[in-house]
Amino acid sequence: MNSLKCPQCGMVNFTSALSCKRCKLEFSESLVAEAASINTDAVAYQYWPPRNVAAEKEPDWEAFSERLRDGLEEPDFEEPASHTLGTIVFGVCLVISQIALIYQFHQYLHLGENGEWRALTNTKSPVYVPVYEVLYWFELSVKALAFVTQIFLLWAFLAKYRWFLRLVSIYLIAELCFVLLDAWGVTVFEASIRQKRLGPNVEAALANIRGLMPIYFVSVLIIAIYFFYFIASKRVKKIFVY
Repeated sequence: MNSLKCPQCGMVNFTSALSCKRCKLEFSESLVAEAASINTDAVAYQYWPPRNVAAEKEPDWEAFSERLRDGLEEPDFEEPASHTLGTIVFGVCLVISQIALIYQFHQYLHLGENGEWRALTNTKSPVYVPVYEVLYWFELSVKALAFVTQIFLLWAFLAKYRWFLRLVSIYLIAELCFVLLDAWGVTVFEASIRQKRLGPNVEAALANIRGLMPIYFVSVLIIAIYFFYFIASKRVKKIFVY
């Protein structure tokens, strides 16, 4: 709908109005005709662009594509930096971890061949430990999930995808929680077996279990270092840019 600005008080009125609603100035036919000849909706809004402003011309995308193919135009994205020693070591650790998980799955599936599973999970057995079965399924499920996650991590790592940094941060936090919970579960298991006083052979096996504690500590330290490395290093952020 067209509008008419009163030349006396500045009030915006409809062009059909015979006089200004504010100052009662009567509108002449020439004033109304001038307002009707332009887009008078823009008069009411001083921030609208004037009618004589030319519309922006859309870029010639086909010509731009041809220049890219001919090497005359540089693509508008940053080339990824090369991997650092830290990221290379992390990638190698992922590969080694995948191989280790396959070996561990083989051990889990053949655990009952020598009677260990029945002895440790049967409530009537003298070596029954309640936490053992919970610990078994906890480790098996988490490591199965880790195996799948590490496949995606390796893919994103090699392709230098940007979302690798977010995924690896979540993965490292989850890995840290798993290591802490697993260390606690192994400690409880070892203490439960020790209380049964089953002889020197079992004591030797428990000594081997206690020897795993420093490995848990080192694992926590490495996970923490890599977590802060991936989220804080500007050099790493230049690697994963796709």
